[in-house]
Amino acid sequence: MCMMRQPPKGEAFAGAMLLALLVGGPAAAQQNVHLYGALVAEPCVIPPGEENIPLDFGTVIDKYLYLNTRTLGQSFRIHLAECDLSLGKTVKVTFFGVREPGVAGVAGAGCGQSG
Repeated sequence: MCMMRQPPKGEAFAGAMLLALLVGGPAAAQQNVHLYGALVAEPCVIPPGEENIPLDFGTVIDKYLYLNTRTLGQSFRIHLAECDLSLGKTVKVTFFGVREPGVAGVAGAGCGQSG
């Protein structure tokens, strides 16, 4: 009958730590995670040519903006097509604009213009 010698507890612990350092060291040094893939489904699309929605606010008086911090509202519609409601039933909209210098939260004359 062959008997194997059990290493003392200190040796077994040191061996396990050395193995963990050798195996886990390169993985622990990597700090960036890179994910690759492709979006396979979009819930909706905006039809070509309808990406921009022009709104004419006419002449906006500075005093009105300072007093009310906004212009009069205008209704508009965003046309969404090819919607798959199984992927989602809410819409998130982001508005972009250039802030008026010196007036917090107010879009300036260049808002929505492109060159």
